[in-house]
Amino acid sequence: ILYMSEEHRPYSASYLILKKEGKFLLMKRKNTGFKDGMYSLVSGHVDEGENFKDAMIREAKEEVSIEIQKEELKTTNVIHRKSEGRTYVDIFFQAEKWEGRPENMEPEKCSELSWFRKEEIPENTVDYVEHVIEDLNTGMTYEEKGWK
Repeated sequence: ILYMSEEHRPYSASYLILKKEGKFLLMKRKNTGFKDGMYSLVSGHVDEGENFKDAMIREAKEEVSIEIQKEELKTTNVIHRKSEGRTYVDIFFQAEKWEGRPENMEPEKCSELSWFRKEEIPENTVDYVEHVIEDLNTGMTYEEKGWK
């Protein structure tokens, strides 16, 4: 039996597309060492022993202080990507219902939390995040980014 070595095992990340009144919530990254100064979604790595939806629920609470029920998370995109020397499996979820008002709970990692209409998404948004938002109504998709 062959096992994947630790260096070849992909990282797993969950992303949350929050949509309210035709606008999407974006966070401007800072001091993370990855895409700082760019907008992205509420997101985070999946911890050992955690599934993608549980990770998303945890990250939503940690990053923007909202409570989301598992059944409210609708899978929109899966991206298998190579980035900055790592391989990732990214799962994107959309939620239109949650409890609480999103607020920046990690000011050391996020300099701004703002709502944008699709046509107003800032140019300095992480490319694959912008792509996912723009293609949101095309149904669930699987994509590969950064592979030859």
